[in-house]
Amino acid sequence: VLRSRLEGETWSHVAEVVSRLDAPMPVRKIFGEHTRMEEHASWRRGTNIIDVEYRPDTLGSKVSIRGAIRVEPAGEGSCRVQVQVDLQFKVFGVGRILERIAARRMPEALEKDSAYFNTHMAASSSD
Repeated sequence: VLRSRLEGETWSHVAEVVSRLDAPMPVRKIFGEHTRMEEHASWRRGTNIIDVEYRPDTLGSKVSIRGAIRVEPAGEGSCRVQVQVDLQFKVFGVGRILERIAARRMPEALEKDSAYFNTHMAASSSD
C-alpha cells in the first residue's frame, strides 16, 4: 500500500501492483515483461461498496479498468462479493488478447482485494 487514509467518513487507499506479464509476445513488446498498476480504492463508512480504479503505468490513456465491489457479510468470518467492472482496451491489434488476460486474472485479484478490504472494513466498523 502506497497510501491509506481516513478522511471524514471515507477511507481510501492507493496500492501498487507489480507482476510478471504472462502474455503472448506481441503484448509483452508493448507493455514489457512486468506490469505496474496503481489501484485506487475508496469506501465510505457505513456502506458496503468499494469503488476501484486501476491505472497502468504503460499506455494509461488507452487502458481503463474501473468498477465497484459490493462486499456483504456471509457469516463465520467470510463475505459475499459482487463485482461490476468496466474494462476498456484501446490498443490496436492486441485489445482482445488483453481482454482475455484480464478476465483470466480478475478472480485471483478480486479474491486478494476482498480479503484485504474485509479486514479493513471489520476494523473500521469496530471504531
